[in-house]
Amino acid sequence: MRDRIQLYIRHGIRWSLAAMICCSLTMQTAAGADPDTADAAPAVRHPLAKLFANPAILRGTLGGAQIQMELHLKPGESGTLEGSYFIFGHTQKIQLAGEFEEDALSMEESANGQDVSGLWDGAYDGATLTGNWSTTEGVVVHPFVLKVIPAK
Repeated sequence: MRDRIQLYIRHGIRWSLAAMICCSLTMQTAAGADPDTADAAPAVRHPLAKLFANPAILRGTLGGAQIQMELHLKPGESGTLEGSYFIFGHTQKIQLAGEFEEDALSMEESANGQDVSGLWDGAYDGATLTGNWSTTEGVVVHPFVLKVIPAK
């Protein structure tokens, strides 16, 4: 687990993910459990690499809005992705770029193609990508739930 935190920090993935993991480790240790040897069943990992082997379409909600997202691996790089999303009823596509490690994902969005307008941090359970979207300052936070749309 500690190696994973180091990897998050080394790859520049948002501190919020690392902070959530650190808090989890702290709570486990405070409760008397050794996080490296706890008897609890290990979490099932659903690697995002398999999902992004081909372009993926995801649909669901961001806060109260219905959205559709398209993501694919960035050409020539592993562990990085790019794509876009739109809110149903709106024509603007918002650009996305980010990184993933196993089942964790972190992305930045740009509404104008130049400036970062939002941050996405989430986890994949094999069928659903869930997490939080926030403004760059963290003032506004909305949950998101996106389901993978099977290719036809």
